[in-house]
Amino acid sequence: MVADSTKHYGWNAAVPAVVALAALTISFVPITVAAQTNHFTVPFADTPLNPCNGETVVINGTGDMTMDTSTDSAGGIHFTMNSVTKGEGFGTVSGAHYLFSEEKSLIENMSGSSQADISTDVFNQILTANGPTPNFLMKITAHLTINGKGVPSSPVLNVNTKCAG
Repeated sequence: MVADSTKHYGWNAAVPAVVALAALTISFVPITVAAQTNHFTVPFADTPLNPCNGETVVINGTGDMTMDTSTDSAGGIHFTMNSVTKGEGFGTVSGAHYLFSEEKSLIENMSGSSQADISTDVFNQILTANGPTPNFLMKITAHLTINGKGVPSSPVLNVNTKCAG
């Protein structure tokens, strides 16, 4: 059952808006606010391409997103967004039954006094088909630290994809 506070938006439209709001939230001078948690459950429909065989897949399911924002005693802002999308569908050419799973995580920590900013993003996507149809797996991890002078250090970007099955 969906909680009363649930908003129903198109999942693909909601994610960019939430990320933009998060970017605006963490870009301002910190103010002390009580910790806040927001939770959304939304219907999901998409037609991703299985790059392992070039087939378009029609997917329907549900997306679940939780966002936490807090400040610490030094004025630091801490933001976390986690989303999980699950669905199932079919291949438009093969007719194969597919299961879809996607997880996203964004952690943003901005210290109050030094204004250092540490950001970590993780994205996992799995498109699994029944039978001999190949499965697609993807994982993207990004990490960036920006010191108090605005200079980035040790950026990390890892992208891994795999066709299996």
